Amino acid sequence: ATGSPGYANDEPDVEKVEDENNIDENRFFCKHCKIYVPIRASHCSNCQKCVIRRDHHCPWTNTCVGRDNHLYFFIFTLLEFFSQTIPDCDAICHLVGIYFYPKFYFSITSLPYIILVVASSYGSFMARGLCVLCLSSIYSNTTTWEKMRRDRITYLKNLPLGYSPFDKGLIANIVEFFTMKKKKMK
Repeated sequence: ATGSPGYANDEPDVEKVEDENNIDENRFFCKHCKIYVPIRASHCSNCQKCVIRRDHHCPWTNTCVGRDNHLYFFIFTLLEFFSQTIPDCDAICHLVGIYFYPKFYFSITSLPYIILVVASSYGSFMARGLCVLCLSSIYSNTTTWEKMRRDRITYLKNLPLGYSPFDKGLIANIVEFFTMKKKKMK
């Protein structure tokens, strides 16, 4: 999840522009990087580079999530969800044991389990939210950036809400998600 997200600046066929007065209006141009970028690329102000199929800049991994590491980020969120849910379930089972079988447990042991349940429930709730967000992006073949900034993105702002020109159907969207790292800039 912390690997390169697929910077447009690093692609072999990137076209740099020396004179900003001669910009092709029919192509997407990044004024910060001074390059033509493919559709769905976005400039990250934290990374100071354009990211191909940029989803978002993750504050926990301190890297952008894009074409080349989105799959790994999804795996990261799944593992995070399970690593938060397993202790949550274990603590809940112990609390149930304390409640129904108090003679096997000391009453002092219930407080740490209550604290653990509250903390791990919060963690599993947040991780579940990340998983749901990733799954909805996979399902609809959209990115978080496209969902959040839809009204400012030139190729999306005039389309009906909920419609994505990149949606190819569930199976094709899943295939594209798992194979997009192999696809190069166009």
